[in-house]
Amino acid sequence: MMDNGHDDGGSVPANYNSGSKSQLVDFSKDLFNALELHIKCDPREPTGENDHLSQAWHPTRVCLIGEEHDFPSMSLLISPMQMAHWQEFHLTIEEEDSTFVEENATHQPAFCNLVDTPRYARVEIGFNPSNGRLQERKAEFLESEPGSGRGESLADVLREFQLLPKDKIILAYTVAQAYHHFYDSDLMRIKWTSEKIWFMPPTEENGEIFLRPYLIFPFGTRDDPEEDFVDDARLVHQHPRILAIGTLLLEIGLSKPFQSIPQRNRISQANCDHKIADNWLKNLKEVEWDGLKDKSIFDKAIQYCIREGKMLVDRQNKLGPVGKATDSSAKTLLDKQEGILARRKKFYKNVVRPLKYLAETGFGHKIGNTLSIRRKPKTDSLSTELPNQLPELEASFHSGRPVRPEK
Repeated sequence: MMDNGHDDGGSVPANYNSGSKSQLVDFSKDLFNALELHIKCDPREPTGENDHLSQAWHPTRVCLIGEEHDFPSMSLLISPMQMAHWQEFHLTIEEEDSTFVEENATHQPAFCNLVDTPRYARVEIGFNPSNGRLQERKAEFLESEPGSGRGESLADVLREFQLLPKDKIILAYTVAQAYHHFYDSDLMRIKWTSEKIWFMPPTEENGEIFLRPYLIFPFGTRDDPEEDFVDDARLVHQHPRILAIGTLLLEIGLSKPFQSIPQRNRISQANCDHKIADNWLKNLKEVEWDGLKDKSIFDKAIQYCIREGKMLVDRQNKLGPVGKATDSSAKTLLDKQEGILARRKKFYKNVVRPLKYLAETGFGHKIGNTLSIRRKPKTDSLSTELPNQLPELEASFHSGRPVRPEK
């Protein structure tokens, strides 16, 4: 994407061509419904101890990294209910006028059967939007497979793993470009947070994991995506989707999970979260990354989400009744599709494009490259004993008692 002769996102050169064809599928409502229908667990026994499974879906995760193909695709990981192993699926979208070569045209793939035992192969499945059908196709060689278990949430990764500036920038870009691609899709039924993004468990316990983020698939959620625009004058930031991704990028930049303070209603909660995020942004801008001279580009990309992107529509100054503590009068306007597309375009220009520039130009990142990160070394007993003694030493100091730290 070429800009009109102006720099944006800090010092991104105006002639930087960030345009590229998206490698991820366009996630339609029909595709969501098909996956939600066929990935629901179908227990062998209709009654008895497995009854609770009839209302559950197989754990499913969507890879947020596109792959180098001539056509859009998506990598899905689906497991048995106990997460004993993960089966990888490569999902593509069939042409509208294409026909499947089917052995049995009356049945769609039974995911319970597809994931009950490891296949040690990558299973190709296609989705035909003309009839809403999923079709199992061929198996391909599996380059690598995750281990068993839940893996690590992004929140845990931020607490327990070492993230270098390169890791933060590439991870932030990966998440931001996926967010842009799925900005108005059913994958927005859940708020993207560090608790909803996961990294798969390794097959070897060597203290490393691949920096390959997956989003938990929002099965069983209401058809009520995170709002793009809320017209309520009591809100400081009227674009929840933009604030959510800005908060998530802040977490990555500061390597710590966001700490929200519970409030009594949604308006207070949103304003409080925005205030905390703005303070975190100030802290981020004060941090230096090993002398990385272009860190300001990263900072300004996040600043757009927290500050400049908080009021992209002329608000209607609609206030609730005086003294009313609830948010019942808050109203999400039926915005024209053009408005959503315009805000999505601004998000790309001010957030995705600068992060893409840092990742590609600064660190040579390319589609398909996967980094690995290491767990932080465990602190020894000496380093943990002193902080534990500090409150006692401080109390002794203020009381006038002699301070005798242990030798």
